[in-house]
Amino acid sequence: MICYLIDLRPMWRAFLAVILSSFVGGTVGLVISFHYYWLENMMLGAATAMPVGFLLGTLWHFASFECRDARSVMVIVFLGFMCICLGVVAVGFELPRIKSEMAALSALKQLDPAFAKQIVVFDKYGEDKIKEIRSPETIAAFAAALADSVGHSPNHPHYSHSWYVVAEGDRQRLESEFHFNPKFPNSVIGDFVSKSGNTTACGGTFRSENLRSWFEANIE
Repeated sequence: MICYLIDLRPMWRAFLAVILSSFVGGTVGLVISFHYYWLENMMLGAATAMPVGFLLGTLWHFASFECRDARSVMVIVFLGFMCICLGVVAVGFELPRIKSEMAALSALKQLDPAFAKQIVVFDKYGEDKIKEIRSPETIAAFAAALADSVGHSPNHPHYSHSWYVVAEGDRQRLESEFHFNPKFPNSVIGDFVSKSGNTTACGGTFRSENLRSWFEANIE
């Protein structure tokens, strides 16, 4: 509504600075690459850089004498609020989430063969137990198969089979949902999950090719 009532042309310096900083931040995000998905990196970098662009743009804007009026101040305040909110969300919420997800993926690649004493397989809802595996050799093969896991970004996935799997030992617990996706016939898609009652929280997605043969031999 503000955009229709106020001429934004005098504030072009502030908007330009925010846009340019977003491009620079997005590029830096792609170069640093905290996450395996390029869009996550670009958005994180862009949002983090917005408050800096706002600060520079505001200084540039108010350095122009003719732009010091109440209308421009109102727009600048609104723009600053949006930029700061996006920056806080990026640094305070998205970055920790991304780091946690990447740490989980890294740990998955380094599982000890004896990390679990049992693997319990449920249906996709986590209600009906399908199988319980206690064989050390089978558990070790499961851990070894997960070593080739890579980050995966699903796009409107369709799964033909799904299981909720809990692998638990004295010190470690791996809680995941595994899926067969017809688009990836030689792989298993996995989600890091945490179930509490009827609520399931997802902490990232990965894909493993070696795990396919393990599932076909032991579960399917």
